[in-house]
Amino acid sequence: MLWHKSNNSLASFRSSSRWQNLRSAVLTQQDGLCQLCGELASEVHHINLATPENFFCRENLVGLCNACHKKIHTAYRAGITWELINGGR
Repeated sequence: MLWHKSNNSLASFRSSSRWQNLRSAVLTQQDGLCQLCGELASEVHHINLATPENFFCRENLVGLCNACHKKIHTAYRAGITWELINGGR
C-alpha cells in the first residue's frame, strides 16, 4: 500500500494519555536518540501507516528527529519502504 498521510480520524488517539505514555516510553527506550541519524529524537513515527488497529502497537513505532521524520514521509510518498530506508534493520 502506498503511504499517504493519515486522516484526522486518529486525532483522538494522538491526544490520549495512552499515546503520550507510549510515545514517552519509545523515546526513553531509545535513549532519546533518532534511530536513523543518532541526533535527539523528538517525534515518534509509525513505521507502517497508522490505523486504529495498529496505532498503539509498540513494534510499529520508532523515535526520530524532526529532520529524519520529514525525510521518511517524503520517501514513503515516493514508494520507498522503511526496510529500504533503515537498511533492513
